[in-house]
Amino acid sequence: MQNFFIFLFVSTFLLSCEEDTTAAENKRILAKNKATFSVINDSWNLTVPPASALVTNALINWNAWQQFTIEVNQKPKNNLTAFQLKTKNLSSKIDSLQFNIPFEFDKPQVKSRISALSTKIKMLDTYIHVTDVPQQKIKTVIAEINLEIVALINQCEEIIIIKQIPREAGEDYMIKALDTTRNASREMMIEKIKSQDSLHNMSSNLKTENLKR
Repeated sequence: MQNFFIFLFVSTFLLSCEEDTTAAENKRILAKNKATFSVINDSWNLTVPPASALVTNALINWNAWQQFTIEVNQKPKNNLTAFQLKTKNLSSKIDSLQFNIPFEFDKPQVKSRISALSTKIKMLDTYIHVTDVPQQKIKTVIAEINLEIVALINQCEEIIIIKQIPREAGEDYMIKALDTTRNASREMMIEKIKSQDSLHNMSSNLKTENLKR
């Protein structure tokens, strides 16, 4: 009977110690998350800067870009979980951006910029979801994301500007002349192939007649 009471006392004591340890750990994690939230909240300045009127008009019908812009410009509030949800949404929006590029901007240099931006956003999403959030890395990657957004807009700006540059005198004529030459060459090639086929058929017919004789 005495052994039973000793066992009960030891079990209760160990359970109490375990509960105290768990409570202390939960308190530590809560304090850590609160500090992390404070750092991220102060550092979170993601934004899509205004583009020129020409680029804005060109991007207005790019729905994936409009959705991405809205998501970037809406800052999370309240707690760390809100920021974690935000990075997850941004990661989804950048994926959509990669597969819905308008014809005008569907160029290697734009795709390269979107890919670089996607990499940075996914890094942020990874960092913010780990147990021990690397606060300094998050501050750094947020700044890098802003730089990538600016680089993407500048790339679109460059494409629009180049498109607006008037052709030099005679350039249209040269392009038409080249197209005419290409078409003529193509037609000549077709005629040549037809001629060769005709000669081949004639030769085959002569051989057949000679064999019959």
